[in-house]
Amino acid sequence: VVLNFRLGVEQALDYLLYKGHRKIGFLGPAYKLDQKKRPALEARRQYFIDYMKNAGLYDEHLIIDTGLSAKDGSAQIPTALLAYNEESAITAVSNLREVGLRIPEDVSVISFNDTPLSILTEPPLTSVTAHLEVMGEMAVKMLLDRLDDPQHLPYKIVLPPTLAVRDSVVD
Repeated sequence: VVLNFRLGVEQALDYLLYKGHRKIGFLGPAYKLDQKKRPALEARRQYFIDYMKNAGLYDEHLIIDTGLSAKDGSAQIPTALLAYNEESAITAVSNLREVGLRIPEDVSVISFNDTPLSILTEPPLTSVTAHLEVMGEMAVKMLLDRLDDPQHLPYKIVLPPTLAVRDSVVD
């Protein structure tokens, strides 16, 4: 059971473009470990790059591999930032504040996953919702199907995300 990352990235970027942002950055790793613990391209990052190139807005200087910090002068500060998960978004919000920037007035932030952390931050994070409860329910159903019938062919479910709009994107 997996999330449709491409759709999630598109929803987030469509929303940021609708809000007038054109200098949009991505915060996240280039690679993650796959199911066999091998380095694999981080899908959300690649979907971000593809989308921004198609929109004619891609700027490699707005791809940030690590958290923004006051010491990192190599990264440009975007007007909006899409973080690949909530932990990196929360770290970015904290580090942006350290350098005197306000969220969302100076930099809008959208995270991925929409865990309870996203509503506990100040301001609450706009987030791509992964619907983790539904993912868990579907995974249990798939497991029960397999237990009931060991010959049952394995299958994959791709769930669509939604965008939970909160206060971390400027109006």
